[in-house]
Amino acid sequence: MADINQKHTGSEGNVAGNKNSITTGDNSSNLIIQGCTVGGNLTINNTTYNISRDYDKLKTIFEAQPYAVVKNSLEYVSEQKAHADVIALLKMILSNKEKEIEDLINAFYNTNDKKKKKDIKETLASKIDISDFRNDSDFITGIKKIKTVEREKEMKRLENLFSSDANDETSDKPKTAVILVGDTGTGKSTLLAKFYLRKKEEDNKCLYLAASTINFVNQQNGAKKLEIKGANMPQIFTNFDILSALKLINIILFDTDKNFFLFFDAINENENSKELFDTIFTTINNVDDKLEKIKIVLSTRLITYKTIIKPKWNDSPKKEEYLGTIKIGNYTTKEFNKACDNLNDQRIKDKKKNIELPRYGQGC
Repeated sequence: MADINQKHTGSEGNVAGNKNSITTGDNSSNLIIQGCTVGGNLTINNTTYNISRDYDKLKTIFEAQPYAVVKNSLEYVSEQKAHADVIALLKMILSNKEKEIEDLINAFYNTNDKKKKKDIKETLASKIDISDFRNDSDFITGIKKIKTVEREKEMKRLENLFSSDANDETSDKPKTAVILVGDTGTGKSTLLAKFYLRKKEEDNKCLYLAASTINFVNQQNGAKKLEIKGANMPQIFTNFDILSALKLINIILFDTDKNFFLFFDAINENENSKELFDTIFTTINNVDDKLEKIKIVLSTRLITYKTIIKPKWNDSPKKEEYLGTIKIGNYTTKEFNKACDNLNDQRIKDKKKNIELPRYGQGC
């Protein structure tokens, strides 16, 4: 797999600068804090304010900023050991914004009125930006270059598990999560990556995470925040715990034909794979009908599935309703390529069809 953990910048909470200054906001209206002092001075966009003299002005400036800008500013002034009153002001404004966002989230999920939901969505979209998902052009280029088993059957099943025919009463309900299971080298990660590419090309929001690089950090309220080792995360995941972030993304995608796909590749490669899956599993069980725009795709080796995932998966009361499993075929990419060479030597054109015959195993 190509390395997709690239540095990215976003429009809501882009942070730049060094220890002497910080730039937050988007390219059209940056808020630049150029310095602060223990005496209470705070220089913003070339204007110096004093917390005692200009308290109301500073309050007005920061109250007008999006949540992420206030959060980044608070982190900066705290690191710079600014005057206690500056830190207290930003903490108060941030707390008010958090309460406002929480109230909007609750109001959205507690009403069935579509107009009210749209109004709440528009309000939250002006406060929370989900446009800063990493630039993954190198990763996409890498996926397109992969030459391996196409796995058309599995790809089609993956599509079907996440969709349903509204006109077909016998059609299964769309799944919230699907896990790809198979032995080493059977193409789990490749299938997951190509599905990522397909969803990305359809203009869905997508986030690919190599399980070996991720960690969940416990918050004071018991919630868990998602982190990537050595790479930046989209602001919404750094500012909110994972479930709150998913709720917000679901609201912002409300009344659109787009979804958010969250990919966890190779769970077995995480050093704390059991704890990792427990957190993902808890999240899946909390992503119910109300979060219809959230789709989760996981991949893991068969042994991890049997010993860690399946026991918990089978005990879930939502197993049939929300969770789907796809077993990847019994031949590996290496075996497939070797069989292709063998058939090519025999001048047999339809290689894939022949490879799926019993003599080459059970195929896809």
